[in-house]
Amino acid sequence: MSYKSAVDLTQRLVSVDSVSAGGNMRVTRLLAPYLTDLGFHVERHQFTHTGEVLIARLGVQADSSHGLAFVGHLDTVPYDPERWEHPPLAGVIDKS
Repeated sequence: MSYKSAVDLTQRLVSVDSVSAGGNMRVTRLLAPYLTDLGFHVERHQFTHTGEVLIARLGVQADSSHGLAFVGHLDTVPYDPERWEHPPLAGVIDKS
């Protein structure tokens, strides 16, 4: 992945409104096809009406006990937009 494509993906992810109460499904919908295009086997498991778990495997069989896991969460904590210099979901790169 090039620096530019990593920045583009990060800006797209930042722009997704995924505040905890609203769920993370918009993020999983963005990431699933992106990871599939990179060769990952992707599974999405819905656990609430607004929440999903995203599992992406690369080069490992589903029943294998070997591999490396990156575990995190895809939602955002609530924020106060008035405290931000730029809109928090704008993905602005401020070079100042």
